[in-house]
Amino acid sequence: MAASQSCDDDANFLAWLLLLTSVFTTFVGWWVLLLPVLWAKHNGGLKEYLFAVCWECLRLHLPGACFTFSITDGNNSDTWLARYYTGRSDPLRPTKRVTTVVTDLLTIIGAVVAIHRTTVILSSDQPDLSASTYVFPVVPVALFGLCLSLSAWMKWKVNITVVFTVAVFLIVGAAGALVIWRFDAHNSGVWYIAILGYAFMGLSAILPLRSMHVFQLMATFIRIVPIIGGATSSVAYFPVCQLKTWAFAGPLLALGILGSICAVVGHAWISVRLKKEANAKKQMAGQQQVGQQPQPQQPPQGQLQQQLPMQQPQLPQPQLLPRVESMA
Repeated sequence: MAASQSCDDDANFLAWLLLLTSVFTTFVGWWVLLLPVLWAKHNGGLKEYLFAVCWECLRLHLPGACFTFSITDGNNSDTWLARYYTGRSDPLRPTKRVTTVVTDLLTIIGAVVAIHRTTVILSSDQPDLSASTYVFPVVPVALFGLCLSLSAWMKWKVNITVVFTVAVFLIVGAAGALVIWRFDAHNSGVWYIAILGYAFMGLSAILPLRSMHVFQLMATFIRIVPIIGGATSSVAYFPVCQLKTWAFAGPLLALGILGSICAVVGHAWISVRLKKEANAKKQMAGQQQVGQQPQPQQPPQGQLQQQLPMQQPQLPQPQLLPRVESMA
């Protein structure tokens, strides 16, 4: 494989596949895959499509925060799963569940292959950033989804779901960090970027969803800068030389900024919906309390008659007309 200092002149099929898959999931999939919502009979239309896009961007930027929101707002494991993927409490259809599981599994498999290729296969004469810096940080998005899917299938309680998800997140993170650190073929000293990105995506779960503005900007940096930097910088490694140009990176940068804006809008949108739902619950609770207030007890009919004095109906007195004597 002929290799230049910062890219591959003859990148093979696997390199193209991994790069284009990362580009699709980061910059394209969040608005293309949701286009069927425009024609859906239930919860369809332009407004619902925009909400779905904004929620998807928020989930991709801050999966940990969306996971926390899902398990604290929903009533059961099916609701948690629906909340995480759609922002709604309506249960997912079976086809949607299968699609989400397959997508998350492919994301994790792609990350494993990318990390293996960039840390073991590539030679050490290709310096600086590897694909792990923009592949490994997106793994928590898939991990949280798979854990919630398993929880919905096993009908777990919230405590079991949280403990299992945290354990999986820590184990995968530790294993990935060890591999990237130990087998970093590029010897660039920037392997920690992938680790910090992974940790940031997950640790957003401990922060409330209503205070995420700064973290959304950091998540945008983690998601788009490694790919954009690799495609435009002369020192950053990029797997395909043919795409190492601003003609390729420029549209991606615009889409990345648009996705970040949609995440901010999704944050505000879901906050408004939460307030409306909370107000609706308060109104329903108030109506139930009013309906449950004790009514004044009325005495039985017999006691009521005894308490009331017996009143005889007064008949009108007949009026005596003057007697008229007939004239003889």
